[in-house]
Amino acid sequence: MSMRTLTALLLVLLAVPAVRAQAPDKQKLKETLLTLEKGGWEFIKKKDVAGMKGFLADDFQAIFVDGSRVTKADLLKMLPDFNFTDYKIEADTELVVPTKDVGILLYRMTFTLGIKDAKPEKHTVYAASSYVLRDGKWLNVYYQETALKK
Repeated sequence: MSMRTLTALLLVLLAVPAVRAQAPDKQKLKETLLTLEKGGWEFIKKKDVAGMKGFLADDFQAIFVDGSRVTKADLLKMLPDFNFTDYKIEADTELVVPTKDVGILLYRMTFTLGIKDAKPEKHTVYAASSYVLRDGKWLNVYYQETALKK
């Protein structure tokens, strides 16, 4: 075997444990972000404007199942009018990590929501929720949901 072949083989062998070592970190991040995500839904359920304010990045944007687009300020203003009664996040949640300070949760969810005096409606959606790590804190910066066929 040539020295070049041995060097390449050694690099491959050294890289395998490094790849394996990253998996638990991704799982831990997934658990962290999923806990935050559920906390965000609880803020909505409890109409907790202060909690939601600390959960969202200042440049937060969302696109809801009805196609409406809102900012952090919009959502905080709307929150007291939400009648969010229940939700269930399915177990097959996925995490995409484009960079070390960005995590995107992908999941299916069913929830019941009404706004103001409107009768609450049940929705099943596929959601994407993006988090950024800023000053040591994970913040929700973008959320989008797409209705799933019933």
